[in-house]
Amino acid sequence: VVASECNLVFMCGQGTAGKAQPYDAKVLTPHGFVDMGSLCVGDSICGVDGKSQTVLKIFEQGEKDVFRLTFDDGASTECCGEHLWKVYRKTSKNTFSQPRIVQLSDMLADMSNNKNVRYAIPMTSAVEFPKQELPIDPYLLGLMLGDGHIRKNLSIFTSANEGCVNAFKNAGYRVSKHFGDNYDFNISGNGFNQHVMELGLTGVHSNSKFVPNVYKHSSITDRIALIQGLLDTDGTADKRGRITFYTISQHLAKDMQWLIRSIGGRCSISYKHPIYTYKGEKKNGQLCYVLNLYTPYNPSLVRLQRKKSRLFDGFRHGKAELRRRLIKVEPSGRKQCRCILVSNPDHLYITDDFIVTHNTFSMYLKA
Repeated sequence: VVASECNLVFMCGQGTAGKAQPYDAKVLTPHGFVDMGSLCVGDSICGVDGKSQTVLKIFEQGEKDVFRLTFDDGASTECCGEHLWKVYRKTSKNTFSQPRIVQLSDMLADMSNNKNVRYAIPMTSAVEFPKQELPIDPYLLGLMLGDGHIRKNLSIFTSANEGCVNAFKNAGYRVSKHFGDNYDFNISGNGFNQHVMELGLTGVHSNSKFVPNVYKHSSITDRIALIQGLLDTDGTADKRGRITFYTISQHLAKDMQWLIRSIGGRCSISYKHPIYTYKGEKKNGQLCYVLNLYTPYNPSLVRLQRKKSRLFDGFRHGKAELRRRLIKVEPSGRKQCRCILVSNPDHLYITDDFIVTHNTFSMYLKA
């Protein structure tokens, strides 16, 4: 530790100083998440800018006490007490500070001594996965996952919105009324049902729908198009510019949360038990998962004009920066750990649930 006359402290240390995550912590790569324990020097992983960077060094730390950090959107990860984080600090009387790099142990001591202290971390930018060959346009797949009924050799899309129905026609598929019903349409032609089957979606019910992995790991443009289809069908935009997505499929809820986080957004999941009336009798509906979405570019997440007109660029009308707030830290036992050194100058990488964290240091600055 070297002090200077300008009230700055240069804190220097070796990579072996203990800034670590357990082997089973996830690290994001351009092809998806892998275990921290599987990384090798030279591997490509994702930085906070969403682009690739390189693992320069790996330092084994042995078995260490680890803690689980949980954030306000439900995201969580594990690290040791010496692990570094880029954070914003806030008390009840001020706004968040400029970002600084601190150890988890320092945050814990600070929060213990001051009950009004809050910490938050930055969000990742949209992650740049390579574009995949997709058998069905991602917007159309989103529409089907929202308001589609996928049976054996029969795909039915239910919608009163002419624009959504015409999206299938414009893509070259045959669209016909299903037994004369006003809002049920058969979708066929150009191998549509075959592609649905190849994606593993044939026969799935509303409570078991999911997003195929190849779509989750395609380009930013493809992922946003998929989100647009899901929100144009099962999403709402209220007068305050808030987006909510509803589904009775837990798998689809988790997939939608994953997609929103992968483009730099924040997404929390709650649930409700709907009640409906049938022949004068009140009945319980299936458990519904409710997703609240926040991104810096909400208008880009829908195509229907009636929803887009209610949305605003920027978080809270551009008056605030989107962050994740730390709400809980608890011991998580002892685990085999290691730390890495990455190539980006900011030394940040992405761990579980698209959480932005910091690698080991050789020097950092403390005011």
